[in-house]
Amino acid sequence: MAELYDELLPHFTSCNFNIGCDETVDLGYGKSKKLCKEKGTDRVYVNFLLEIYKLVSERGRTMQFWGDIIMRHPEMIPELPKDVVALEWGYSAKHPFAEHSAKFAESGIPFYVCPGTSVWSTLVGMTDNAIANITNAAKNGIANGAIGMLNTNWGDNGHWNPNSVEYLGYMTGAMASWNSKPDIRKTIIENLSIHAFNDPTFKSGKAFYDLGNLYRLFTRKVYNCSIPWMALFREDGHNDLPVMHQASPENFEEMAVKLKEIKSDLSGEKMSSVDADIVRKELDFIFNIMGLSSKAGKMRLGGGTKPTGFDAEVKKIQEEHKQVWLLRNRPGGLEDSVRKIKGVL
Repeated sequence: MAELYDELLPHFTSCNFNIGCDETVDLGYGKSKKLCKEKGTDRVYVNFLLEIYKLVSERGRTMQFWGDIIMRHPEMIPELPKDVVALEWGYSAKHPFAEHSAKFAESGIPFYVCPGTSVWSTLVGMTDNAIANITNAAKNGIANGAIGMLNTNWGDNGHWNPNSVEYLGYMTGAMASWNSKPDIRKTIIENLSIHAFNDPTFKSGKAFYDLGNLYRLFTRKVYNCSIPWMALFREDGHNDLPVMHQASPENFEEMAVKLKEIKSDLSGEKMSSVDADIVRKELDFIFNIMGLSSKAGKMRLGGGTKPTGFDAEVKKIQEEHKQVWLLRNRPGGLEDSVRKIKGVL
């Protein structure tokens, strides 16, 4: 790690350094199995964190680290140096920001609250969850003395959502971190329309708001992904696919009807932001892929009969995904992303 830091850190001017150290699912297996059995996985983790702290401090940086693992052993938080910064992350509406923030505050450890946009592995986001998650983080961060809020966005499973889907989460983060008291749901559509899309009709903001709540048509909610996304991207036999099978073909048909309503309501929008033409192409892609998801869901839950031309539609969506991706992004990762949807062919 010392060699890696010496190679990379000179290329960055920030004094803050996020070392990661989250989701240590492999700790206690493989090379660490023997040591963890002798000392315990909690002790091995904290000792490693302290060794990394030394490397970071020697190089004049402030160490940031994700706080999920140390929170499993909160009695060890006081062992941490008081000049590290914990990143308290969680992406569900009910994440215990209040409880976790209080534990970092009691130990005198500076911390950020880190909610998320609720977009990854959903295609169109999860509006209500995003707003609840972000406002929950902001309010409890303020109450417990957080030194900041880091609003996160991820690209899990090939980043199939267009970039404009993320704007609602970014706008919510800006509003909640500026003033956490108002009910953001009352003004998010107008703010999104004006500040993201320069649309005086408010139709664009409402379209993204409503698209992001299509996940609510399915009574069973899924953590960190949505059932419409699963219909296209989870292969048979995947361990979380049974959740999708608790939905019904009727749920997907209802989604198809709602998609038509949202598209109709969007007609007449007057977006004039610098990326307005790109956003319109991204919206076309969203309606197309969500329509395909509706067909896939009905197919998978209704006996497996493949609709005529379904494979051709998948291939068409793959090509459209490439075009939309390259409107804003470099090609790195694109081919890997395109392959993610092949599980339904």
